[in-house]
Amino acid sequence: MSLSLQKLFTGAVLSFCLICCLTSCHKDPDPVEQTPVNLSETETANCYIASVAGQLYEFRADVMGNGLIPTPNPDEPDNVSLDVPSNAVAAILWMTPHDRQVIYAPYYNSEYKTISFYTSAYSGNAVIGLFVDTNNNGVWDSDGSEKIIWSWHIWCVDYDPSVAGNYEVYYQSPLIGTKVMNRNLGAYLNVPSDLLEENIIASFGLKYQFGRKDPFPTTGVLQGSGTLGAINLHNRGLTYPDNVWKETSQPADVSLDYATNHPTTFIFSYELDEIWLAGDNSCSLWGVQSEGAGMNRKTIYDPCPPGWRVPAEKVFAPLATDAGSSLIVGVDKMSSQYGVYLNYGGADYTFLPADGFGLINESKYTIAGVGQEVSLGTGSAFIVDGMLFSKYLSIEAGGTYIASTPMIAATSIRCVADE
Repeated sequence: MSLSLQKLFTGAVLSFCLICCLTSCHKDPDPVEQTPVNLSETETANCYIASVAGQLYEFRADVMGNGLIPTPNPDEPDNVSLDVPSNAVAAILWMTPHDRQVIYAPYYNSEYKTISFYTSAYSGNAVIGLFVDTNNNGVWDSDGSEKIIWSWHIWCVDYDPSVAGNYEVYYQSPLIGTKVMNRNLGAYLNVPSDLLEENIIASFGLKYQFGRKDPFPTTGVLQGSGTLGAINLHNRGLTYPDNVWKETSQPADVSLDYATNHPTTFIFSYELDEIWLAGDNSCSLWGVQSEGAGMNRKTIYDPCPPGWRVPAEKVFAPLATDAGSSLIVGVDKMSSQYGVYLNYGGADYTFLPADGFGLINESKYTIAGVGQEVSLGTGSAFIVDGMLFSKYLSIEAGGTYIASTPMIAATSIRCVADE
């Protein structure tokens, strides 16, 4: 048994009581003592899929991401272990949908250096942060006074991407055999049945700034889709709580540590023309480029779960050709069905939601292009005149492209198998 169950149960109950005080609108069953399922048994990551309701889970909290390739110097591995002080505490930073207690009772076990939590009966997403409890009250203060050491995305969904039928397989050269998830990272539906608003939103998943491991919410409503300023981060109906979110313009010397310590802050820079991190090495934050599928290493900042990674440009490039674009169905209906259907081959079609992209509009994180554009991010990037552009798959009424966007933009991610 990997944890002291007596210590775990005591800590879990205390954490659960704290959460109840903070989230009185939620009601959950009392934690039940059980053997935890170790999510990091085969590989550590920044995201874990918790697929069983009412289950106690745990994962290692002493290593950065997958703990294999630190960036931006991937050829010179550094120490990727986390230095966790004795007064560290685990907390739920946010959850979505806002009216669901997706997980509860997070607990950091300092003896085993693990974080545990319970799932509820709800699908959704949550982020657990490990923070320095400088205020000595066991509750994370989002005003910036308590440093986040590292954070992990918990994807609560009845979905196992490794099972045949839950991924798509490329049949086009040179990517024959490449496996791609059949849904966006963070989505808990892969096809919005009956085109109900809640099902469409459930297929959107989450948004990621290039190179960052921590997600940001997408829209929680479809009204005003396709317009700037219609849907911003501070609107209720996105996450609980909604007061953790911030935007900040940072100077040229903003660091990776800053991004790690501020997982709920959307970073941009007026000084750097929409770059949140300067330097040539920032291109490799989500992978080392190579031939073939375009990536040969997963990095410690990769947001995908164990066994999966951010795709490279070459994974989506075939779709940007005349032959590839013919496999995309429903572009003429995109604005009414909020997405298109992609045929990888055979009779199976995968839904690609037109969930738009995140950007800064009047210093506010805003979702734009909902119902008008599919945006799937990649680990491919380039620098021109000191400005980093990331590449993403764009599908809109005008066609299918491998488009470029400034580093601060936030796109959806559709992970590929790390093989």
